[in-house]
Amino acid sequence: MSSPLSAGSSGIGDVDTVLGILDQHLRMIRSGDPASARTLLIDGRPAQLDGADFDQVIVGAGTLVYVYVDWLRQAYEHQGDGSAEALGSVVGYVVDGLHVMNAVDDAAIPTMAGLIVAAGVGLSPNLWRAQYGPWMRAEMNAVEATLLLLAGHVNEIAQDDDQAIRMVADVLAAEL
Repeated sequence: MSSPLSAGSSGIGDVDTVLGILDQHLRMIRSGDPASARTLLIDGRPAQLDGADFDQVIVGAGTLVYVYVDWLRQAYEHQGDGSAEALGSVVGYVVDGLHVMNAVDDAAIPTMAGLIVAAGVGLSPNLWRAQYGPWMRAEMNAVEATLLLLAGHVNEIAQDDDQAIRMVADVLAAEL
């Protein structure tokens, strides 16, 4: 039975903008400059997902959450974990990472865990979140940090620093 919150019921949003921001952040971390990485990961800075068309940017962020969670779930399952264990591993990884980031409000962490679970069970993160009201700009640091952690985890498991960006860019290029 299909849910009105299924991923196929949602648009993809402005994935290009979100992917560009994410790529910039990942490159900053890989640059080897500890001060830059600390500023981004621990101390934080204003969210860049706060784009001109906020609604489309946040939908694009939700699309990437879905893509990365699906990839990670499949990777864990391929290693022998069941679906529940795989999803639990991804949620735990992200929640642990969010807790050390000063820029992420602790009150936003359960919402980020919910986004991941929604994506992991095939629901649109955006439609799931919409049940609880509109996105708030104050949540953008948490969304951005969640994406960064998910993409970093994809890269780590794939043992390829560019896997997370490349797999989405390849799909977008094929659609053109």
